[in-house]
Amino acid sequence: MATSTASSSTAGTNPYQNLNQAGQATKANEDATSASNLQGQFLKMLLTQLQNQDPLNPMNSAETTSQMAQISTVSGIQQLNTTMTALSANMTAGYSYQATSLIGHSVLDSGSQLISDGKSQASFGVDIPVGTARMNIIIKDSNGVAVDAFSVDAPAPGNQQLMQWDGKDGDGNFLPAGKYSIATSMVGKDGTTQTGATYTFNQVASISFGANGVTLNLANGNQVPFTKITQVI
Repeated sequence: MATSTASSSTAGTNPYQNLNQAGQATKANEDATSASNLQGQFLKMLLTQLQNQDPLNPMNSAETTSQMAQISTVSGIQQLNTTMTALSANMTAGYSYQATSLIGHSVLDSGSQLISDGKSQASFGVDIPVGTARMNIIIKDSNGVAVDAFSVDAPAPGNQQLMQWDGKDGDGNFLPAGKYSIATSMVGKDGTTQTGATYTFNQVASISFGANGVTLNLANGNQVPFTKITQVI
């Protein structure tokens, strides 16, 4: 039977958090100083112009107002950039903090290899196209021999829909613990058939922090961006 479960995550410790926050704070201070200097230079220049203007041909007040509006806009943009930079730093620190807690847990990753413990059901995910009338699932052993098969009528469409295999053969007996593989076919309402993408759970071995964000290094050798994780057990 097809079932769905909610994603879960826990919190850990990010060893690079203080360093990242220190760097972001320095950048924010530099931006604030730049905006302050720009305002000071503009006001000094405006005061000099006012002091040296020709009384018979004074400065155009509309032009002065326009210049002041422009400098205010530039200052506002710099302050917004500073705020957004700080917000981004906090979000990155939060992702890193959460990601470290996933070490030892299993996450859903693209693949067809399924691990069975020989005594309980195993979970996997599959993409189900809209309009699928029947989904056929075939389980094969490490030699590529089919050991079980079942179907789901009118499955709910969606990406990475969580499914369960009971770990048994067609006679209801538990199969030996080991590696198995999943093969799927989606039969549409018009009778056409297509293969569905499959996903299996793999353990997180370590975490990497880089310019592209936080990456989970899985025990099977795959690397998955933290933001792409949808299911955790």
